[in-house]
Amino acid sequence: MKKLSTLLLIISCSLCFSQKYHFDYAVQYDHETTNGKMYLQNVINSADDSYDLRLTSTKKNVTAVLIDYKNSVQHFFTLSSLKFPLTTEHFKYNYSKKMPSLVKQFAEEDARRFFDVELIESKNEISIYSVKEYGSSLKKKPTTTGIIKMKNFENQLSSFGLSNLLDYVNAGKKINFSTNQILTEGEIKFKGGEHKMKLVYVEPQDFDLNIAKIVYK
Repeated sequence: MKKLSTLLLIISCSLCFSQKYHFDYAVQYDHETTNGKMYLQNVINSADDSYDLRLTSTKKNVTAVLIDYKNSVQHFFTLSSLKFPLTTEHFKYNYSKKMPSLVKQFAEEDARRFFDVELIESKNEISIYSVKEYGSSLKKKPTTTGIIKMKNFENQLSSFGLSNLLDYVNAGKKINFSTNQILTEGEIKFKGGEHKMKLVYVEPQDFDLNIAKIVYK
């Protein structure tokens, strides 16, 4: 029995040192905020919004940060190129960093962010909604108002677009759509600023990132 317990412990520990992630879409949105313009390139898993991969390209190199929200960790990679479709061989794992404050941050946000979404118009696979955010479940006075344009899609990518527009990872858990959609345009206004976002591309991908041994820095 003691030998069996030791074996199970070894197996359990080995699993802690490895992590596998699957990706099936690359997405780019152009953003315009009160502070200026920027674009963000991401690779995601349409079936699992607990993580995403953020790509950055400079004159010197191409890098990626895989943010695992469920496990509160970031994994850092260097890429050989950004040529699509991406493959596992494009990525070289460098190191990881823990994000111990993430659980508390998400809990605090979940407790104070509430939404109402109302359909304004739906035509030719395009749906336009109004969105309002409130600071409490009483929903008396909105802190944010906006318009979002969604397009029917083969998989559900609405969660990723909403989390980017609203700067809230769990937005997709509070705003649900009955059909598979992707956010193509969005504009929100809040005290002190506004945020506009527009879809540039969505490209199918099919690869895994398997971190055999996590190295923390």
